[in-house]
Formats: sequence, C-alpha cells, structure tokens
Amino acid sequence: EVTLLLVLALAASGPAGAQDEELQPLSPLFARGGEAGDVEARSLQIYRIPLAYTLRDLEEERWGLRLTFPVSLGASEVTASSSVGDLFERFESVTVTPGVELQLGLGPRWRLKPFGEVGLTESGSAGGTEVTWGAGVRARGERELGATLLTLGGAARYASPRSYRAQLQDYTTLELGGDVQVPLGFSVGTRPASGGVYGVVRFFPDLEGPAAAVFDVGRLYEVGLSFSTDPPFKLWLVEIPWIGLGYRWGGPFSGLRLSLSFPF
Repeated sequence: EVTLLLVLALAASGPAGAQDEELQPLSPLFARGGEAGDVEARSLQIYRIPLAYTLRDLEEERWGLRLTFPVSLGASEVTASSSVGDLFERFESVTVTPGVELQLGLGPRWRLKPFGEVGLTESGSAGGTEVTWGAGVRARGERELGATLLTLGGAARYASPRSYRAQLQDYTTLELGGDVQVPLGFSVGTRPASGGVYGVVRFFPDLEGPAAAVFDVGRLYEVGLSFSTDPPFKLWLVEIPWIGLGYRWGGPFSGLRLSLSFPF
C-alpha cells in the first residue's frame, strides 16, 4: 500500500497542505463509545506526500490557482485507559486531502495562499471514512543571506470534523515554521545540494468537546533535517522540491514525520 501511494506521488509532485494527521490516531477510541484518559501515541509515523496540479501559474500570471490532493500515510500505536477498560490500538491510516489553493504574490519574496480542502481518512481499525472540512490561508517567504537560504512560513486553518462532531467540535490550527539551508559542497548529478535544519510549531487554541481532554495538547513541535537541490532533483522525471525528516512531539503525541515538501 505504501509503495502504491509513493508511485502515485511521483505522478504529480508539488508543495501542498494537509489535514491534522496527529489527531487521527485517537479517532478509534471515539468509536468505542467511551471517554478516554491517560492517552499515549508514542509510535506515530507520518509520511506526507504532496500532490498538486497547477491550473494557472503564478510565475507567468498575476495570480495562480492549483488543485491540491496531498496524501498522508500514518502508522500508530495508541494506548489509553477509558470508561470501557484499557485500550491498545496499532493501525495504519491513509488520508487524502483534495482541495483548491489560490496563490497571490506579495512582492518578490512572499506568497499568500488561501485554500479550501476536505480530508478523507481510512483507518484499518476505525472502520468507515472519517471526513474533515477545512479552510484557511498559508504564507511562505524566502530570503538569501549570503550563501544561506532562509525560508519562513505560517498558516491559519479552521477545521470542522464531520465524523466525530459529538466528541470534537470545530477548531482552529495556527502554524509557524522556518528552514535554514547552506550549500553542502556536492551535487546530485549537475544540481548543487543544500541541507540544514527546520522547525515547526503548531497551536490548537480552541479544542473543545469530550475529545479535548483526551488530546490534552495546546502545542505540537517538530524539528528535523532538510535537504534540497537547485534546481529540484527529479525522481522518475518528477521534481522533488524539498525533503524533511523530523521528530514531532507535544501532549500525548511523539513520532517521526517524512515530508516531500516544505509545509507552507
């Protein structure tokens, strides 16, 4: 299954957003019908594959438009104590997030990206398809400081879970991140390589409902290593703009994340 989705990713790659994959591992607990506490998701792995199709290129027009459909693969181990006893879940999930993104140039360095999307998640143990609507805006900017490339990003998103509204009400996600890369002194083919470190912090300021006590998270942190080439290197004739491997933690969550694009 993972191999199939990786092949699909190579058909059309590009930066794209995604739903809140961290909240998905706890959804099977809601289906059991009990309130859970002392939850841990200590083996959380997320592989984010960006897929997008450009309808109107911002590089050639005053504004751009893209169809986005990133894919996220999750592998999780969740333990919890609940009103129906101790629970343990080990499962895999796939989230596909079709949406539309408007791109606006704000000077030579910044882009503003309003978007709307719907997340569709299939989990091996939860049963059925979980649906989450979302809308918001992302921003991204770059600045060269000598040989160092600094990339900054931010996002605000309003999400409306449809499958578990009795447990989790509509909520807001705020996100800030940065990536610093320097030349590595070698090339991939004829493409000079750069690498560095990145960090992202995500805020959930208004989680409400019975599930909010389960999540018990106001912030999530992620730090890791990044890699890119200029121009982007190609895999099966498809450009891969950025690779990041990071560790994410906060509240009950901890685990790895592999991304094939900067998340803004």
